[in-house]
Amino acid sequence: MRGAAAPPTPPQQQADSASGQGQPPASPGQGVDLNTASVEELNALGAGMIGRRIIAFRPYGSPEDLVTRRVLKKADYEAIKAAVAVRQTDAAGAERPD
Repeated sequence: MRGAAAPPTPPQQQADSASGQGQPPASPGQGVDLNTASVEELNALGAGMIGRRIIAFRPYGSPEDLVTRRVLKKADYEAIKAAVAVRQTDAAGAERPD
């Protein structure tokens, strides 16, 4: 018979995402780019199966467009806002493939 093992420590990522409110928004150049990320990358953010919907409403000028354009519910946006970014392109759309 073995002694009782200590309970597992929750991963730091879960603790960080659970608090949500203390996280600063992603600064430009950090986080998953809403305009270029794949469905899989967007779904992995932790707010459910949101990738296809986000892609359908591209392009975005800022992460807040997810709420102002009614792409996501505010609660879903709050859950992912620290992990997303919008990298600005020039007026000609230099980062877009032709």
